[in-house]
Amino acid sequence: MSISFQDLSVVLTSSAFVIIALLLGWKIRRSESERVKLLWKFVVINGLLFSIGLLLLLVVLPESLLNMISWIVYDLVISYVISVEMPGYLKLSLYDENQLKKLENLRSKLIEMRYSFDKSFEDLKKDLQENAFVLKEEKIDDLLNKFVVVCDRIKNLDVSLWSLTLEEITERINNVSKRSKHPFPKLIDIISLAGLSFLLAQFLKLLG
Repeated sequence: MSISFQDLSVVLTSSAFVIIALLLGWKIRRSESERVKLLWKFVVINGLLFSIGLLLLLVVLPESLLNMISWIVYDLVISYVISVEMPGYLKLSLYDENQLKKLENLRSKLIEMRYSFDKSFEDLKKDLQENAFVLKEEKIDDLLNKFVVVCDRIKNLDVSLWSLTLEEITERINNVSKRSKHPFPKLIDIISLAGLSFLLAQFLKLLG
């Protein structure tokens, strides 16, 4: 049985998307940000699901070019939502919630230092060691470590540096709480617009 050019094109395109997904997943996994690294498995799964959807074209070949393009767009949207958007949103939400709890705990220790330096300072140093990864991820580790060094040297609270540190960690908390939980915010906007465009095209087609 001979293979048509259309069938061969679908198979090659599906294979290409699997390779692209694997390469993209590998690149994401090597990211310096742990928050970004969380998404690599979802990206690979997305490529696999999308490719499977393309292969279904070999079984259910659309009658027209518009139907074929619509199939591809819907395949892209559905595979992305199922494999990346929903699980990625939940994963990032839990990750950010955990980051917030640790940052808010550190802020509480900082506030307590204003009224009870010795005990709160020791608690803060302990928390800094336990949450070193969180502070590095949120790029606030240098300031907090400098704050600890200064306070440790003078054996008291450096009020000006304390105010700066408190302000900075509060800003980080606000940034974490406000940042998008969508895995790829720009991509979901593009996909949504593409899906709406083809829905409109199908609707206009039905109207004749």
